[in-house]
Amino acid sequence: ANERFKVILDLRRRRRVRFFDLVADPGETRNLLGEERPAFRQIYSALLRQLEATEGEVGGRRAVKAARERMQQLRALGYL
Repeated sequence: ANERFKVILDLRRRRRVRFFDLVADPGETRNLLGEERPAFRQIYSALLRQLEATEGEVGGRRAVKAARERMQQLRALGYL
């Protein structure tokens, strides 16, 4: 998350990605995935880097692989 936007990536259910505008929707009721593409790409890329840095060699690779697969799926669906 940053001060305005928040990305939630559920690694247990790889198909679950949510993106919220915390200023406009502090209750996180409206998933903006696909509506705020530049902001999403920036935050999602930072999330991948954070996973690589903090999850260790094995866990980080699995988490990043799952996140990258999800990014490819979102791109194929036209969200990115």
